Amino acid sequence: MGSRLAKQQKEEINKLVTKLSLSDEDRDYTVDTFRKFCRFNRKTMSRDDFKDFLAMMNMTSYNELLISAVFQVLDTNADGELSASEFIKYFILLIRFPVATKVQIVFDIIDRDSSGCIELAEIRRYYHDLATSRAYLVGARDSRQLTDRDIDKLFSQIDSDSNKKVDSKEFEQHARTSGPELLQLLDAYIED
Repeated sequence: MGSRLAKQQKEEINKLVTKLSLSDEDRDYTVDTFRKFCRFNRKTMSRDDFKDFLAMMNMTSYNELLISAVFQVLDTNADGELSASEFIKYFILLIRFPVATKVQIVFDIIDRDSSGCIELAEIRRYYHDLATSRAYLVGARDSRQLTDRDIDKLFSQIDSDSNKKVDSKEFEQHARTSGPELLQLLDAYIED
C-alpha cells in the first residue's frame, strides 16, 4: 500500500478491508484513488482535494453547500480532513460493490461514535446535513423541510425492537425493505 500512508491509516484500512471483505485488488484501487487526490503528498484529503475528486467523478450537480455537507458527514472524526478509510467508504458507495457492503458503510458513517448502534441524534444529524442540502440543490427551497418529527418517525420504523437504538441488522433490514433512500443521500450506486 506504499510508504506514504501512516501506520495508523494502514491499520484502519486493513480493518476496513477485513470488515467489508474487500479483495487486495479493491483495496489497492481505492487507496490509489485516494492518493491521486491528496495534494502535496499529504496523508489526508482536504475539502478542495475532495472537490477535485467529485469533479473527476463527473458529479457536476454538486454545489458548494452539498460538497460541504457530504464532506462533513464523511469526516467522522471531525478533524476537517478525510483519512484514507473515510474516503474509501465513500468511494465504495459510488462504484460497483454489493449493496450489503454499502449498507454497512452508511451505517458506519451515521454511527459517528462507533458504538455499533445508531441513536436518534446521529440519524438526525445525517438527515439534516444531507437532506437539507439536497433539497437546496434541486431547487426545492419552497418544499417541506424534513422536520425532527419526520426523522423521529423514520427512526421508529427502523428501530424494530423499540430499544431507542438501531443496530446494523435493523438498519440493513430497513434498507432492503423500504428502499435505498438512506444510501442514496450519499449518491450510492445501486444496481437495478
